[in-house]
Amino acid sequence: MSSVEFYDKSKNRIKSDLFQNQILSTELLNNVIKFHQSGSLLRNKNSIKNSSSPLIYTWLEAVENTDILPDIFEETIKLDTSIINNNGSTSKYDLDYVFPFEKISNVLIKSFGRDSHTLSKRYPSAGALFPIIPLLLIFKENSIERVPDCGVYMIDPFNYSLYKVKGWDEEDIEDLKSSIVLDKTNNEFISNFAIGYAIDIRRSITKYRTRGYRHALIELGSMTQGFRESLLDTEVYYGDLCWSGFNDYSLTYLAGLNVRLAPVTLLQWFGKKKQLINNF
Repeated sequence: MSSVEFYDKSKNRIKSDLFQNQILSTELLNNVIKFHQSGSLLRNKNSIKNSSSPLIYTWLEAVENTDILPDIFEETIKLDTSIINNNGSTSKYDLDYVFPFEKISNVLIKSFGRDSHTLSKRYPSAGALFPIIPLLLIFKENSIERVPDCGVYMIDPFNYSLYKVKGWDEEDIEDLKSSIVLDKTNNEFISNFAIGYAIDIRRSITKYRTRGYRHALIELGSMTQGFRESLLDTEVYYGDLCWSGFNDYSLTYLAGLNVRLAPVTLLQWFGKKKQLINNF
């Protein structure tokens, strides 16, 4: 980026921030943040207390893998379609797999890049505001070609580039393992890669107010599905797993973001499926 481009970008950012500060109600911002934080997880992997009622397990047995359907209806109309095979979540990954740079580029650009003509992305966003920040999180060195370091990388949807915003050392990796609820038997990351989705709270509510927070959550869900489809479009043996089991404040801090204004809200692990290693 040239000095002129940097100056213009900084000037536009300052101008938009000034306008936003005049428009946005502090009371509204605080209320939305308070609501978001009410769902934050503070318990980490070392916690032993389980606050769930014993009845929850009985209830889960009754409702898991079921659908909400009417008990009373006027008519059944059979749809004309064949049996479908959906790709579900993947919980086991090949931790020795090194992501080819061409393939990770393809996945990220398809998922989060902008169309060169319309500026559209693969997913919709209310008012074209795009308040969700996707972050590439790398937990193991040299696990992606041409990207040797662990850390947090931001994706530029215009220039199709990665910005390294924060590197992680060994101490950070251990802190991350404490922040994310992992399998206590081995205390290893589920995969070497994940997408972290952070919400720019202010951007999400400046135009649509409280309803804008709902829009942001809808957008986040659309992004995860688009990312899954981009993985499968690239290789059939790629998989993903959405994960909310982490300490919100700690993970957001380790990602280098403002824990109040841009909280990481969801992780999406991804990689090469372990169960298919021998087939590819």
